[in-house]
Amino acid sequence: MASRKSNKTSVGRRVNALVAGLELSKASRDDLVQVAEQVCVLGRDAVKHLARSTLRPGPSRREKVASLLACLDGKWAMWALEQLREVAASRRLSAMERVWLSVTVRRMAERLGIAAGGGQGDGERVPESGAVTADPTDLLLWRDEVDALDSATQQQVVATLLASGDPTFLPFLEAALSLGNPRLDAAVAEGLAHFATHDALPLVRGLVRHADPQVRKHARATLVALARNGVGTHDLFVAATEAPNAATCAFACEPDAVGAAAVLFAGPCGIDLVQYAMVLIDPIEVGVAETWGECDLTEDELQECMAHLADESGEPLTPMDLDTARALVAAAEAFTRAQGRDLPAEHFAWRRLIGPAPNNTKLPIVFGPHCSECGRRMHRRDVTRGGRVAGDVALCARCAEQPRKCAVCGRELHVLFDHCELRRGAHDDQVECVCMACSRLTPRRQ
Repeated sequence: MASRKSNKTSVGRRVNALVAGLELSKASRDDLVQVAEQVCVLGRDAVKHLARSTLRPGPSRREKVASLLACLDGKWAMWALEQLREVAASRRLSAMERVWLSVTVRRMAERLGIAAGGGQGDGERVPESGAVTADPTDLLLWRDEVDALDSATQQQVVATLLASGDPTFLPFLEAALSLGNPRLDAAVAEGLAHFATHDALPLVRGLVRHADPQVRKHARATLVALARNGVGTHDLFVAATEAPNAATCAFACEPDAVGAAAVLFAGPCGIDLVQYAMVLIDPIEVGVAETWGECDLTEDELQECMAHLADESGEPLTPMDLDTARALVAAAEAFTRAQGRDLPAEHFAWRRLIGPAPNNTKLPIVFGPHCSECGRRMHRRDVTRGGRVAGDVALCARCAEQPRKCAVCGRELHVLFDHCELRRGAHDDQVECVCMACSRLTPRRQ
């Protein structure tokens, strides 16, 4: 027994040395095949050790092992695949590990000419590598892991996903795009040509509008390649279709004195479970200020979360028309980009839950508001000095200081100190001030 264990240790060291000595950037296909054959000569234990080490950290370690495993044939490949199945079942895998394991299995399956989850005519079956999910929490964890890698390894990870052409990896590529790395963006823009599916169009849609001309160039070439592969690209800029787990309802608090609002989207998440995404919106300078959410909640847990959020903000969350809520978030996203700002890192992960924005929906607030009386652009300093935003009506700090009277009862009011409602007056450049008592009795002017 001791001799057997010692032999396995020795074999493992020799395999590790072969992997460490491989310079992937300079290695040709023949070089990879030669190293893989050297591993096979060492026997079954060596092949299984190589497969077990596919998730071991180290400079380019995962990509080296995956490249060698993809060179295996016959019984050696099946030994490796069986070991990968054991690795997947032996412990809880991170999002990065699950994606990497799945990519490795798919590359080996392609070489063997069989499906990653299917079987061959003789009854042999390729082991499953574990489900690759697009759960928002997993996506964010995967994004953080990629963000911590060096640039070269990031490129290798993304290149491997792109080479697969598997639509289940598109959410992970979207996560890579959210890092804001022009080199990764260009690689994705070019590599999406491997995905002969309409599901790739939302990513391409964003890339053809990218600030970097090289990224736009690759994205346009990808459009041509997708069209050649039968993907209808004529509807590239048509509103996106509903995602399978898109929100089914929305809630929002009343915009505060500066127009800021919180919008919550809720939708299904597996059997009898729900998820939610909360988007905080600042219409004056930021747009999308913050985004977060939770998955795998029961209905009761969701209600508890909503009650807690309402208690923290001091404003109740009330039902909001779903199309209006989606249009509001889409407008906030556009405003954020127009200000030269990046969307919050977490926003991309919850975008599918929020769902597509409808066309021609009237918004309850105005982004980048101007004072309704003097026409000055509103800024944060106006807010701190007493300026007000109410829907499509706004008063800068200077105009808010002017003495006013209730448009209904004539009572003297001061916007800075009195609780009152702002409304658009008879003319577009006039603002009515209505005391709270009268506002409850008087219909809002349309």
